[in-house]
Amino acid sequence: MQTSQDHPPSRTANTSGGSNAVDFIDAEMQGRAKSVSEDEAKSGDLPPPGDGETEEDVDVDRQAIRQAHAHIVAGACFGMGLRYAGSGNEQAASAIMERVEHFIRLRDESDAISVALRPERPILEMCLCCAAVSLAIVMAGTGDVHVLKLLRAIRWRC
Repeated sequence: MQTSQDHPPSRTANTSGGSNAVDFIDAEMQGRAKSVSEDEAKSGDLPPPGDGETEEDVDVDRQAIRQAHAHIVAGACFGMGLRYAGSGNEQAASAIMERVEHFIRLRDESDAISVALRPERPILEMCLCCAAVSLAIVMAGTGDVHVLKLLRAIRWRC
């Protein structure tokens, strides 16, 4: 017998706001990462937590984690862009817009938090462009001035 966890989430539009889509994406990514780490710990690939090891003892490639996160977010934006292509759906557009603005902040700001979260520059630019194209796909044909100004600003940045 299959449970509701065996089935992927519904693909219907979320009507309660654009930030819920972003929260859903974040929650799904965290849930998947937790289940994968629990499975690895059960299989014996990783030592169980609390084995006397400190965080410094575990070799973690933080740059790879930042790169993977950027690629996952860009892929999620692209999936939403394909799902809502040409619809002008405001919820999808606002969710993607939040991520585009997040990538812009990572690219342009030099505060300690942005530097710590920033993947390598070519990867960041590629993910920003992927998210921007996704936004353009969703808003295609609407003539939304805010989106056009954002895309122009990304295009002309030197």
